[in-house]
Amino acid sequence: MARQRNNVAILPFELRKLVCRMLLDGCKYAAIDAAVKAEYPQAKKLHGTTLLAYAKGVEYKNYSAGRLKIEPKLAADRWAADALKECAGIETVTDMAEMALANQLRDLADKPVAEISDLMKLVRSITAIKRTNLAGKDEEHKQEIKQLKEQHAAEIAGKDAKIAELSAKITELSNVEGREIDSQKVADDLDSALGVR
Repeated sequence: MARQRNNVAILPFELRKLVCRMLLDGCKYAAIDAAVKAEYPQAKKLHGTTLLAYAKGVEYKNYSAGRLKIEPKLAADRWAADALKECAGIETVTDMAEMALANQLRDLADKPVAEISDLMKLVRSITAIKRTNLAGKDEEHKQEIKQLKEQHAAEIAGKDAKIAELSAKITELSNVEGREIDSQKVADDLDSALGVR
């Protein structure tokens, strides 16, 4: 008689990975079953004995060994990323350098006896990066201010030209007020302009 496969073993890979992660995180069996059902409604019920048997299998052991091996590195990266987190997170090479320096600082802090010179080197490096970053932002702001001033000057020059044009028309209209208008001449000019004659 053929041996029946475990209900976890027949799940798609991504769901088996979810089961592995939840088992390693110490989730309750009912929570694991509910999570699998939410992702894959046609999955068979995952009983405690099924999950316990799967946890003794090769796939789970390989997953947990791999994750436990990289977990310290991930934790260190998370710590550094949280320490540097601003609104946008890591965006530039400078942010990556700051993250690497923060990791080194954390490693030094974990040692029982940290060398003062090593700490000072890291502090100087972080300060230099911040200073360079601020200088770059200062230059960007100066360029933005220069562009805005140029735009403002161009707008003012355009408005001054319009004011001069309107002033000239006002002067021209003021000069017309005193003259007598020949209505026959105006009518003839309109006729010729419209092509009536």
